[in-house]
Order: sequence, then C-alpha cells, then structure tokens
Amino acid sequence: MFRKKLESSAIPLRYPSEPKCPVVLLLDSSGSMEGEPSEALKKGLKKFLKDLRKDDLARKRVEISVVSFSDSVRQILPFSTVDVVDENSLIMKPEGKTSMGEAILFAISQIEERKLEYSKNGIQYFRPWIWLMTDGSPTDMHPEGNEQMKTEWNVVTEKVHDGVKNGKFLFFAVGIDEADMEILGQISVEPPIRMQEQKFNEMFDWLSKSIASTSRSSTSEQIKLDPTDSWGKRVAK
Repeated sequence: MFRKKLESSAIPLRYPSEPKCPVVLLLDSSGSMEGEPSEALKKGLKKFLKDLRKDDLARKRVEISVVSFSDSVRQILPFSTVDVVDENSLIMKPEGKTSMGEAILFAISQIEERKLEYSKNGIQYFRPWIWLMTDGSPTDMHPEGNEQMKTEWNVVTEKVHDGVKNGKFLFFAVGIDEADMEILGQISVEPPIRMQEQKFNEMFDWLSKSIASTSRSSTSEQIKLDPTDSWGKRVAK
C-alpha cells in the first residue's frame, strides 16, 4: 500500500540471550506540532529513554524504533536497545501534512520484519508495542476522502484490528490538543487516549514504567497496565 517504498533498518541484535520487547513510537511531526508541542514531545522522549536505561533489564530487552510522519514517513531511529541510543540525534522538524496511514502501515511492517529477525536468531520476544501520537487527522488516507483514500484507510484499520485481535502487537492511539479522536477511535481497538494539557512528561513516565514492567515479566505473561489518569483520559468509542 505504500506509495513509496520505505526502507526499514536496525542495528545488529544486542544481548541475544535476552528476550526482546520491540516498541515503535509513531510521532506526528506535521506543521501543526510546531512550537510548544514539538518541544515538549522532544523533552518527554529524552526522559523516556533515560528512564528506561536506568532499568537493568529494560536497557537490554527493550528495542525502540522512532518513526516521524509529516508529508512523508521517516524512520529517525532504527530498532535499537536503549543503552546505545543518542537521544540528541533524534531530530524532528515540524512541517507539512499528516501521513498517518502510511506511518501505521510502516510500523506494522517493521514489527513483522523484527519478529522474523528474532525467530532466525532463536530469540524470544514480548508482544510488540505500537504507540501513535498525533494532534490531527490523516491527510494521506481518510474515510471521508476519495475512493482511493477510503480504500487505503480501510486497509489500515483492518490491519491494526487484525494485528491486535490476533496477538501480533499492542496498539495505542494518543490524541494531542485538537486531534480527531473519532478517527483515532476507528484505528484503535481500545478507546484512544486524549492527553491532558500537553502532559508529555507524565505520559512518557507512564510509558517507560509500563514497558519496563513488561520487560521484567515472562514473554507469556499478560501485564495489567496502570490507569492513564495522571496524563490522559480514555475517549469512549
């Protein structure tokens, strides 16, 4: 479905004796994020990576990929264990529109590629996470667009719903400011979360603790996540 072939990359696998918890952060870098939202997002992301590095198991087991989307989709960090990530190199310049649909498809393909890499190397893994954050609505494909955009949007929602329901990955949708929560509700199986008052630090604190808890469990264990009330509210679908 990609209009342009997107290449995924990753550094060589580290700590092969440890099970892996792959996480894709899909971050909106469209023009509407310029200013305070973009700066708060960058600061929160740095804190998130630093917090994960403090956990001995998480720094070996959690693999992070960061993907930004605006007019195009760009992988600004290939899958890497958090102990080797230089957070100062993660540069996102807010500009353009919101290629959200293509970004989601890219994240799903990344996850599948990484799981194959684990399997080839005999590495166990936790259910992967896809964490989407946006302050808008997709401009590349949309349920109210032309026939092609509608068709492509249906493919995106079906892939997400199929992946979640069949245990292929976990998918979370977070709306910032004026994000279209109805659209996010269509994508996500679980109710999307609206961030309160740009509480990026609180959100990333919740995320780092949740992922660290997952990495300390067994790969077959189902982790009960804490409520998100400290930073966001679930929006009923």
